[in-house]
Amino acid sequence: RKMDETNRRWNEARMKCVSMRTRIENNSEQSNQFLLSLRELMEWVIKKETELAANEPVIGGDINSVQKVMEEMRSFTRQLNEKRPLIESALLAGRQQIAKEDAAFANSSDTDGKDYSDTDTTRGVRSANDQSKEVIRCIRREVKKLSDKWNELLQHTEQRQKRFDDVHRKMLNMQQQMDDLNAKLHIAEMNKSKWPAINKKEVVIKQLPAQLQELKSFRERIAPMQQNIEQLNEAAARLTTSNVLVSHANLNRLEELNTRYRLLQLAAEERQKTIEQAIVDHGSAQQQFLSTSVDHPWERAVASNKVPYYINHAAETTHWDHPKMTELMNSLNEFNEVRYSAYRTSMKLRTVQRKLCLDLVLLEDLINVFDQHGLRAQNDKLISVSEIISCLQNCFEGLHDPSAIVNVPLTIDLCLNWLLNLYDTATRTGFIRFCLNQQSTTIMFRLIADTRGFADERKLGLLLHDLVQVPRLLGEIAAFGGSNIEPSVRSCFERAGNCVEIESAHFLGWLQREPQSVVWLSVLHRLVAAETAKHQAKCNICKQYPIIGFRYRCLKCFNFDMCQICFFAGRYAKGHKYTHPMQEYCSTTKSGEDVRDFTRIIRNKFKSKRYFKKHPRVGYLPVQTVMEGDDLQTPTPSPAHTLHRQASRDMHSKLELYANRLAEAELRSRSNSVHDESFVCKNSNHTFSSFSFRSNTEVKTNIN
Repeated sequence: RKMDETNRRWNEARMKCVSMRTRIENNSEQSNQFLLSLRELMEWVIKKETELAANEPVIGGDINSVQKVMEEMRSFTRQLNEKRPLIESALLAGRQQIAKEDAAFANSSDTDGKDYSDTDTTRGVRSANDQSKEVIRCIRREVKKLSDKWNELLQHTEQRQKRFDDVHRKMLNMQQQMDDLNAKLHIAEMNKSKWPAINKKEVVIKQLPAQLQELKSFRERIAPMQQNIEQLNEAAARLTTSNVLVSHANLNRLEELNTRYRLLQLAAEERQKTIEQAIVDHGSAQQQFLSTSVDHPWERAVASNKVPYYINHAAETTHWDHPKMTELMNSLNEFNEVRYSAYRTSMKLRTVQRKLCLDLVLLEDLINVFDQHGLRAQNDKLISVSEIISCLQNCFEGLHDPSAIVNVPLTIDLCLNWLLNLYDTATRTGFIRFCLNQQSTTIMFRLIADTRGFADERKLGLLLHDLVQVPRLLGEIAAFGGSNIEPSVRSCFERAGNCVEIESAHFLGWLQREPQSVVWLSVLHRLVAAETAKHQAKCNICKQYPIIGFRYRCLKCFNFDMCQICFFAGRYAKGHKYTHPMQEYCSTTKSGEDVRDFTRIIRNKFKSKRYFKKHPRVGYLPVQTVMEGDDLQTPTPSPAHTLHRQASRDMHSKLELYANRLAEAELRSRSNSVHDESFVCKNSNHTFSSFSFRSNTEVKTNIN
């Protein structure tokens, strides 16, 4: 029985081995066939990889070349996509077969090794099994190689496709930029072709400023093209550094665009130079008649901004100031002996006014001239030297005084020099801000008031700043509070009740109190009114009779009068002291005024010295300087053409230093009782005409 059982089991094992051998042989044949297909796919992938590496094209040229290369790349990608299902299915089948065979071999080897002895049949099975394992190992190796090569091929293809797309996008962008720039340049060239020719013989000077403004707008329009040009050049450079060739056609077009833009720039620059030269030539021709204002060895020349300067060929020096203006400013030193700064400043200014013949110009004629030139009610307008000369020429050529002998070229040149020294000092830009300074304080206030008739602190500060330029030029600015007008502005608004804005009545009331910063202006009015006044009185010091000019009556001494010369010199007589209160007259006195003064003399006789010390009085409204507030700036001029006038500045500095010393001495001498003096202005009907121009230089003033 045991023998039968053993035979049965042996037969079963032999049948299993035969069956397994048959199955392994069949599988091995299929595996060999599958391995062959894997190797064929591997050869195809290697071929495509070699083809991709060997046929790498040179990217660039133009957009058509890039599109052609991209089409070839798309064809190559289509071939890969057609083969993709076959390769991926083969890889999937290979991985599945490897997994299946690995599991089958593991099970069969464990079972057969335990149950059966080593026979021919089992040895055959093992031999077939080993062959099958070898085939599986080959399949595994080929699947891995095919998978790696296929992924590398796909990756390289994707990278090249991205590179082609990037180059194509950059080429399209550069092409679009060149098209846009070409359109802009075409429009600019069309505008350039419409420029009117500038013929110096037939040039219309009135059209040149408008053409210059149009040219400025043209240059502003083409300025952004510079950025477009730079972007195009940078794009072409980036393509070249990325091993992308740019076609000769694109390079030539890019060079053409650069050249066209440079030509536009050069044309605009040349036209600007031509227009400016035409304006300068016209300005020089316009000022040609003023060349007779100087004599040899002096020569009058004109700068590019039409500002005149003067050449001394003997000394080989150049000056901003007219030689006669230098003489005039030096002659003002004689007034430095005048004791009181307000009168000293007014006498200097009156001398300048006469030398410049401004006393002959009527206010009505001046207003008409400004109306003719369209300058009325344009107080913030910048006017050029040419416009100033035209206004001055019309003023002096239309004088109504037949007895006046006026050297018109010299007078115009001196007036121009005076105005530029006042309001274009630090920079000779050739432009100053227009302002009509009429006698009427109401009209003066209109220069700064808004449409409602009100003005704020800033506007009042601008007006006062313009006014203090006169004593500044005369070297007397320190006696009137310096260039800081903030205390005066604060004083005016305090008188108006500290309101935010003031009106004309507030400003007029403040001026009538003769504030310290502009007290010289009121004194100038009285000085002009007193020039022709003749008083039937004798000076008790120099014995002049009659007294001509100002008359000063002592309000403490009986029948004591002084002329203006003795008063300005600070002279005194026995029984009279300079600390006594004085009454100033700029016109002939009337009987009622004599009675009034006699009454005041009697009243003052009964007042003690202690009373006058306790109740000091000054002839102007003092202002107190405190810590200042924020800066207030006047309009700033263009920094172009900034030139310095060292010689003139030195002269003015010396004058100002001398005036400061006189003012300090005056303050020290008056520290005890000089404040007792009271100068009362008597109203006069004398007509006074003057004009000035507002400054275009940069000045900073503090306003609370």
